[in-house]
Amino acid sequence: MKRNWSGILTGVLTGLAIGYLTAPESGKKNRKKLGDALEERTGGFMQEIKDQWNKTVALAEEVLTNVKDEAGIFAHKAQDTVDTSKKK
Repeated sequence: MKRNWSGILTGVLTGLAIGYLTAPESGKKNRKKLGDALEERTGGFMQEIKDQWNKTVALAEEVLTNVKDEAGIFAHKAQDTVDTSKKK
């Protein structure tokens, strides 16, 4: 078993060394290119998610406002009913 781990570790280290020595650009440039490509491919998707989230938040705020308004109307009606009952 020890021999297998040794072979795996040797393979990983060899792969890293070859990749490092043959990379056409510095790691910083490669990371930037990778990040830019990822942003380009997922940017639209992420924007769609953000837009949908904003729509959902706006709808939730509208519903909350409506519920508060309805609760206020209900409270006034209840108070009127109590006042009417007290007068009788």
